[in-house]
Amino acid sequence: MRELLTPLSALADKHKVAIVAITHPPKSKQANAVYQISGSVAFPAVARAVYMVGKDEHDQDLRYFFPTKNNLGNDNSGFAYKITETNNGAPVIEWEDEMIDVTPDIIEHSASNRKISKIDKAKAWIEDFLAEGPSPAPALKEQYLRAGHCEKTIKRALEELEFKPKKSSFKGPWIWRLPEDYDD
Repeated sequence: MRELLTPLSALADKHKVAIVAITHPPKSKQANAVYQISGSVAFPAVARAVYMVGKDEHDQDLRYFFPTKNNLGNDNSGFAYKITETNNGAPVIEWEDEMIDVTPDIIEHSASNRKISKIDKAKAWIEDFLAEGPSPAPALKEQYLRAGHCEKTIKRALEELEFKPKKSSFKGPWIWRLPEDYDD
């Protein structure tokens, strides 16, 4: 997937244009909201900015528009809005006055009334971490421990994801990477 998206990103950079992709989440809910874009890390990994839209879990008329990834700036705030109607029935967006700090979790949980397991969280963390590129096993371990994941959970998550490490060289460390980053 990345082989297809990277040239598209280069084309956009060359011509100084934005490419907007609009998707809806897959039926199976992912542990991390950014992966609900396509059920894969490929699209959000290449994108400079990713925004989500979703309903509030307590007020079904209230919706949110907020960043889940933004490499273009320090933009962490979102917007709340409601869709109402004019007198003739045309839809109108009524924006709330204040910017909001909302996380994708409020959307995830409203769409899926299940608790996210530790393994699902670990799988999302692994995909997010490896989206930046391959990682030697010692660096991966240091980062997952720092992020609060235990070794047993990470091992089970890697098994479920069917990720397989490769040796960098005969004496070198094992390297973890996303499956689409393997040559064979």
